Parts: sequence; structure tokens; C-alpha cells
Amino acid sequence: MLSVVLPAHNEADNLAPMLRDGFAALDPLADPLEFVIVDDGSTDRTWAVLEQLAQSDARVRPVRHERNRGYGAALATGLAAARHDLVLLCDADRQFDLADAPAMLEAAEDSDVVAGYRAPRRDPGGRRFIGQTWSRLVGGLYGLGVRDVNCALKLFHRRALESVEIRSRGALVSAEILAQVRGAGHRIAEVPVRHYPRTAGAQSGARADVVLKALLELVQNHRRLRACARPPRGTGSRSRQSSPLR
Repeated sequence: MLSVVLPAHNEADNLAPMLRDGFAALDPLADPLEFVIVDDGSTDRTWAVLEQLAQSDARVRPVRHERNRGYGAALATGLAAARHDLVLLCDADRQFDLADAPAMLEAAEDSDVVAGYRAPRRDPGGRRFIGQTWSRLVGGLYGLGVRDVNCALKLFHRRALESVEIRSRGALVSAEILAQVRGAGHRIAEVPVRHYPRTAGAQSGARADVVLKALLELVQNHRRLRACARPPRGTGSRSRQSSPLR
């Protein structure tokens, strides 16, 4: 029933607790269940940890990029490997809580895509500013209709993913996915999700080179995304509030 796709780059210290918490949250909800974890060219012990985790539980399915190919490429690989009808995207850095999945699964009963939004976002101020500015920029350009474009916690029915072709390799990928599903007329719901400060590993999203690459991708792909973001008449996205956060 449910595939969980986790891109991972140098997340050796986060993987075991992430999976422990993920299985605890999702085991009662989904059968069959799998975790597809894409090691995007890590230089730490990420792959060794993944091999150990896969040996102890066959529902852990690691996939490896021999070199770092970027967040978008890791998502594309994970989505291609996912086998079930519902696909949950999340990062492997433990900043999100998969215990929020029940509210997302409930919203997915009458929506094609469920987009989380961080309530509140627990990143440093500079990273929050960049994220908010980016969401306003791409949301305005493509009419995405979601408040937190780059929130990593998103749930898709496979019918929505069939309209997606990922070409982005960096931070543009979330906007690219949302533009395509919206343009195909799929219904998008939103729910608030918890967000925590990173406690292990290193963030990269606010680095100047990452921001510049995202802007360059935006310029290169603007015409294509603007074309695919135009929805059929009478369709669009909407918000749905879940139960209060614990």
C-alpha cells in the first residue's frame, strides 16, 4: 500500500532512528510497507548503515548513486523504485515526524496529492527567509497554490505521479513536481506538519552555491514549468486542516 521514499546524503547518524520511528508510526497503517532510501553519493558511512538496516528488515530497500547527483536526481530514482500505490516523500534528516502520516493519509482519501507545510518551521532565520522567499517566488510564477513549496513531507497517489517527469537536479524539484501535478488537474490538499531542528549531519540548502544553482535552474526551466502549470478549467488546489499538532 505505501512506499516511503527518503533521499539521503551523508545521513549515517540519522538513518537508524529515522527508520525506527518510521516503522513505529506506519506499521499500524500500511501493509505492505516499504522504505526506499536513496544514498546520493554519500562520503560518510551512509551506505554501510543502509546495508545493515536492509539485512535486518527486507522492507528497507536501499538504492545507491555512486556519485552525488543532486536532490532532484535522488527523488527521481526513489520514485522510480517505489512499488506501491501511495508514495510518501520525506527527507532522511529527522526534521520531520512520520507520525504526521495519518493526517496525510486521511486527506488523501479525497485528494490526489497532500502537501505538508511546516508549522512552525524550525530552521535558522536565514534558512527560513530563503525558504519563504522561494515559496512566494515559484508559487507566484506558477500558481502552485501551496504555502510551503519545499516542505519535504508530501504524499502522492500513483495516478498523480504518472503525470510527473523530473528533470531538475536541485532545489527546483519540488516546484517542478507540484507544477506538473497541478497542471494535470490533480487535487492538492494541505496539512500542517511538525518540524524539528536538525541534530545530526549538515544542512546545505542555505549555502550560496545551492541558492545560485536553484535560481539558474529556475531560469533554464521557466518556460517549460509555466506551460505545464496551467491546469484544466475547473481544477486546482485547496487546503485542508488536520487535527491539532501534538
